[in-house]
Amino acid sequence: MALTNMDAKWKTKNSLYLLFGFIPVLNCLAFFHMSSRVKNKKWSVLGWIALVMNIVMIIVSGIALRVESPNRPYYYKVEPRPEVVDYMNSEQKRLYYEDSSYAYSTEFKLSEEYNNYHMAEEQWLKNEDEWEKQPEIAEQIESYENFIAIRYGITRGCMVALCVIDLIFLIILITDRPKYLQLLKQQENKNSITNRINSASKTKKEDTKKTKIQTDGPKQVDINSASEDELSILQGLTIVDAKKAVAYRDEHNGFNNLDEFFNCINAKPHIIVVLEKQLIVGEYKTVKVAKTDNPGKRMLDL
Repeated sequence: MALTNMDAKWKTKNSLYLLFGFIPVLNCLAFFHMSSRVKNKKWSVLGWIALVMNIVMIIVSGIALRVESPNRPYYYKVEPRPEVVDYMNSEQKRLYYEDSSYAYSTEFKLSEEYNNYHMAEEQWLKNEDEWEKQPEIAEQIESYENFIAIRYGITRGCMVALCVIDLIFLIILITDRPKYLQLLKQQENKNSITNRINSASKTKKEDTKKTKIQTDGPKQVDINSASEDELSILQGLTIVDAKKAVAYRDEHNGFNNLDEFFNCINAKPHIIVVLEKQLIVGEYKTVKVAKTDNPGKRMLDL
């Protein structure tokens, strides 16, 4: 069947694996699914490549975020930074502890305590700026900032590369979808033909076995023509039963039915069940004995 003539529902059902292609890292599962269904090494290799590349990119970006620069500078800590609460009077502290937003209120900013705090903080920031302008400290800060930029650059680069790789794999999945569906349909048709052949072969074997059983099964015995020896070898019968049956048959010109035979030998029910499928009632033929003029003498056939 051509791919264009395939059932739409069948194609949709067997294309759900494409959903994995839109999920980073899990896109490898789509290739593994395709490979397992149609036994194609190409998609198996692509699956392993996708898995390895995704893992490598994630590990590299994770490591880059955790690496610290050995030249990280210790920022200005010569003097502790002024705290607003240290410049408040007792009443202002009480109001501040009740509600910390008091430190940003207009009432506090108009007070002398706030002006003292503001002047102290400005002086502290000025001292920090002068400290950072020292050549040795400035060099450390520049080196550290460059390291941070490189670290985040590597991380972002890995993320961008991961997105590009996943997009490429998604394009491959969508491009190879028609070929995959065609191979899958061929595989299903091949399996269907194989199953039909196996089913036909199995049926043929069963028929042959049945025929053999029927052929090799027990031969049916005609009670109106069988000899004593033929009757005596039947299951459940003895030579005495066979002699009794033959004598009755000769006396009454044969048996009319099986019930007459079983009554003659006084057969028990379990014997009847076994023998009724092995016996038939044929036409009785009288055996004629040749008469001789001189029965006392032996006849010799020259």
